[in-house]
Amino acid sequence: MQMPTLGLANVIFGPIFFFAISGTIIPFIVAMFLETIILQLIRWDRPAACIADVFWANLLSSAVGFYFFFMRVNWLDRCSFWLAAWFASVVIEGLFLRWNRGHSLARSAVAALVMNTASYALLVFMMSHDIRQW
Repeated sequence: MQMPTLGLANVIFGPIFFFAISGTIIPFIVAMFLETIILQLIRWDRPAACIADVFWANLLSSAVGFYFFFMRVNWLDRCSFWLAAWFASVVIEGLFLRWNRGHSLARSAVAALVMNTASYALLVFMMSHDIRQW
């Protein structure tokens, strides 16, 4: 005899999986793609190194972001949260790029500033518009 909770788990797992993929993994991939292109345009390093740098930098800043999200940092309104997240990403990723590749602090800061400004602008646009209307 099948346990009744398994049927319920099958019904619940689909939407949870869909929202987990569409809400975290897809934006992460979109940001990685955009930031890799930006690093290539500023001639950061070879393509494989740019992909690796962007992956690890975004993973690090995402881990910090998820920590604050799950710690319920709700004293910020939505706009302030995005600005704080953008600023933290620029600082974290800039320091990571400096440490990982050994480029100057100024070059790493500019790279982090440009790639995070572009990716945050795209992600805010994607989240503020109903993608189903595209």
